[in-house]
Amino acid sequence: MMNKQNLESILNDCIHCGLCLPTCPTYRETGLEAESPRGRIMMMDAALKGELKSQDSFNEHISTCLGCYTCETVCPSGIEYGDLLSHCQTELLKPSHSIKTSILLKIVNRPWLLQLFGFLGALTQRLKIDVLLTKISHQFGGFPQLPFRGFKNSALELYPAIGEKVGSVAFFTGCVMDNLYPNIHEATIRILRWNGYEVHIPKSQGCCGALHHHVGQTKNILDMQKQNIQAFDFVDTIIINSAGCGAELKNYPEGFASKVKDISEFLYNINLSVPENIPTQKAIYDAPCHLIHAQKIDLQPKHILPKFGVELMDFPQSNLCCGAAGSYTLDKSTMSNEILKTKMDDIQNQSKGGLIITANPGCQIQLQKGADLYTENKYSVAHIIEVIDGIYANDSAYADAFKK
Repeated sequence: MMNKQNLESILNDCIHCGLCLPTCPTYRETGLEAESPRGRIMMMDAALKGELKSQDSFNEHISTCLGCYTCETVCPSGIEYGDLLSHCQTELLKPSHSIKTSILLKIVNRPWLLQLFGFLGALTQRLKIDVLLTKISHQFGGFPQLPFRGFKNSALELYPAIGEKVGSVAFFTGCVMDNLYPNIHEATIRILRWNGYEVHIPKSQGCCGALHHHVGQTKNILDMQKQNIQAFDFVDTIIINSAGCGAELKNYPEGFASKVKDISEFLYNINLSVPENIPTQKAIYDAPCHLIHAQKIDLQPKHILPKFGVELMDFPQSNLCCGAAGSYTLDKSTMSNEILKTKMDDIQNQSKGGLIITANPGCQIQLQKGADLYTENKYSVAHIIEVIDGIYANDSAYADAFKK
């Protein structure tokens, strides 16, 4: 928790210039000052001084913030808005999240319960019940084909490097990625091994706490941190392929945080093997907020993808939020869908169908839902690792190395 002096210092640094307004998703949709970073900072200042006119209004406008950090990127004064928001969520904001979010938070850090819900979700899809659920509510849209079993349950603790060993890394499996996108985990490990890295999967790792932190439920976060710090104590590099988890892990104590590398950040800095005779394809790259704004990773994915034949179309709105924002789609579904529709309209202005690339599970689900709901042309959404793995798979040596 920040002390009052530090909070006041950050609040006083705001010069109310308004440069944050056009990049704020909620302000773009509503045009309301109270739905902008500048407006929220003014309310935070009033709350800290005990001068709030309405606690309900404060709760409403603060809780509508997506926590996308875009305002931090454009702020000329370097306002640490995320720290202010986190303090308000934990200290000044009355609980405002839905029952659905409360259930989600209880599930993600209980592996057995997460696996059970994953199994039931997979069964629902196999029985085609999900088709009906999607018609009832948009919140069920965009999901991939779910597996009956998560990745970590069947994963080995050690995967040897292919060919000459260059180094050794550990891999963070997370909760959502582990149970919704095990194929992306498998692809990540293949790419690391193919490039000469031995990959460790500590079985004792757990939830990073990102979803809890995002809604101000920080009660058990120190326990989650302690568990993961102990689990990864034996390595110097921890690879993560989920932007949201990566941002949270990089907020752990420095000794741990400095080890964490997003997969695109890591691949950018190694002697990356690139296959020959790569077919070219065009794509839109939509940057996850917790990658570009929270982790400040922007150029790395854009540098790697062209090496693998991906021609990235100009998309100036790539740095703006898609409306996923952790559990935001559950708590603020109407605003989330409005932001998503704006995002998809922007994409359609640049592309008449094709591939959209991202690097975060929530964004991947959200963008696929948006493509299904709001676009006239057909789009498919893929994680950057899926794209790279697919290009590698055209190499017969790569395909043969990982035959099951």
